[in-house]
Amino acid sequence: MVYTIVCHLYAKEGKEVEEKIRSKLVEASTVYVKDAGTLNWHVMQDHKDSRKWTIVERYENKGVRCTESAVNWLLLVGYDINLSLCNAVNLSLCNAEQSLKAHVANPFYATFGSYMAPLLAKKLEIRQFNELGSSRL
Repeated sequence: MVYTIVCHLYAKEGKEVEEKIRSKLVEASTVYVKDAGTLNWHVMQDHKDSRKWTIVERYENKGVRCTESAVNWLLLVGYDINLSLCNAVNLSLCNAEQSLKAHVANPFYATFGSYMAPLLAKKLEIRQFNELGSSRL
């Protein structure tokens, strides 16, 4: 079953910020799509509000808990996480793809988070999905 993560980002104002985000997301897409277990890594910009961005990440399989660096990235970009609860139970937020191991291990991962965090006006919004049936493109 394909596992999909959808991230919504909302940038701070300014054309310079918009260009920095565009450039970094395009770079991230070309880097991350090569990771083992990654099917697709798409980036999009809203057609009306240029401050809204979406990342759609598609991975092959599911099963491993988030690594410490994955949780740190989520905290860095402003996602609220109850760490004690994450450690105590297997929350869907902490359920990560086996394929995410390669994604998080990628050296680009740490620099991506620290670069993006100051450019965002709102907390990162993350949704996780399991694709139904054999719905592969």
